[in-house]
Amino acid sequence: MRILFLLSFIWQLGVNFLYADEEHDLKAIQSLQKAIRFQTVSHDHSQMAYDEFNAFLNYLKETYPTVFSHYKGEVVEGYSLLLIPLKVEAHFKNYLFLAHYDVVPISAPKNWTVSPFAGEIKDGFLYGRGALDDKASLIACLEAMEAMLKNSHPVGANVYFAFGHDEEVAGNGARAMAARLKDLGLFFDLVLDEGGAIVEGSKLKVSGNLAMVGVAEKGFMVLKLSANEMGGHSSMPPEETSIEVLAKAVAKAHAVDFSTHLTDPVLQMLENLGLQTENPFKAFFLKNAKWFKPIITFILDNNKDTRPMIKTVKATTRILGGNKVNQLPQSAQAFIMFRTLPDEDIHQIKNRIESVIGDTRVTVEIMPGYSNPKQVSRLDTESGKKLISSIKKIYPDVRVLPYLTMAGTDSRSYAEISKATYRINPIEIYGKDLSSIHGHDERIKLSSFLNFIKFYKYMFGP
Repeated sequence: MRILFLLSFIWQLGVNFLYADEEHDLKAIQSLQKAIRFQTVSHDHSQMAYDEFNAFLNYLKETYPTVFSHYKGEVVEGYSLLLIPLKVEAHFKNYLFLAHYDVVPISAPKNWTVSPFAGEIKDGFLYGRGALDDKASLIACLEAMEAMLKNSHPVGANVYFAFGHDEEVAGNGARAMAARLKDLGLFFDLVLDEGGAIVEGSKLKVSGNLAMVGVAEKGFMVLKLSANEMGGHSSMPPEETSIEVLAKAVAKAHAVDFSTHLTDPVLQMLENLGLQTENPFKAFFLKNAKWFKPIITFILDNNKDTRPMIKTVKATTRILGGNKVNQLPQSAQAFIMFRTLPDEDIHQIKNRIESVIGDTRVTVEIMPGYSNPKQVSRLDTESGKKLISSIKKIYPDVRVLPYLTMAGTDSRSYAEISKATYRINPIEIYGKDLSSIHGHDERIKLSSFLNFIKFYKYMFGP
């Protein structure tokens, strides 16, 4: 029966294998399945089921004994895991690989066609919350290192790991791990985290697939708008309730538009695309993007997918107010998320929103935990070339492009101790699978996951 299952599994994958036989690949898939079954869901700290987090960390120790025998494991901030090699080579470069194992809640279970935490395999995909974001990365890292250590494959760098437990809510674990590494006097030639992926080139109006590598990331800030008015019975309403005052303020804030700007990461992306474009007119246009900024910003600003690359964007994500339908609300709050360009000043944004609202009944405050990262890396460096080479060995036909990561990642906490930071999980994410991240039916292609393990072996190797 096991042989029949194994043959079926291999047929379903339809891939070639590196450094491993079919038994190992089956085990790797099963390891990710088991990892997904731990419900390590991020909430406010008072709601976190920390027993699941402890169980997950114990699962890693049991599943990867060779890694833990060659590394010192340090649990930081309660549940984040640092893995520090027991033996390092003075002439090697230091590489740090990041991942996180917390996942977002299941907001609409009825939209899932499978159980979100079952780790079910169907039609060549593994389904489950965390399959893409970000347990696949963590498990692929450990599968690759476990196999290399067991089989005495040489490494080409001093490889460190930092696995966060609260990336989806606060990133306190990442900040604490970065502080610990700094205290140890460590500095890294390369830091690699989630961010980009292998995507269809049609998004940028080019043929073929693209490996999008984040060389910088946008900042983020949440503004809290509060309105307070007298309460009372709804039969005797005031001129405006706190909710009505707040609604007008939100509408004014929403109407604020931000100027477009071609930042260095976006210029890098366009110029690299030009170098890899066969059409001579398009190649000239893209390679000299800085000469054509007005035209390019106009084009990018008129596409909802590319607009966030060139301007600060915002979205009202939460509104609170009122307890009963017949009771006047004494207070109401709205929360607006801003995703800022690297050169934006968040305090200037806050002041601008406050000025536009222009209502003393509304207070505007910056919520704790904002991020305003400034580090910009490049791919035309030794570490960048190592990354490109590792991707190309798996996906020889993809075009590797630098870009500005739209969302925030744990990597921002390591800027002080890194020479270059890159953001990509080089797995194929096409069509609706992109929206499954934080959505429903999150899934990873089995062959992509196995390729992910191969990628890390190339990154760890000479």
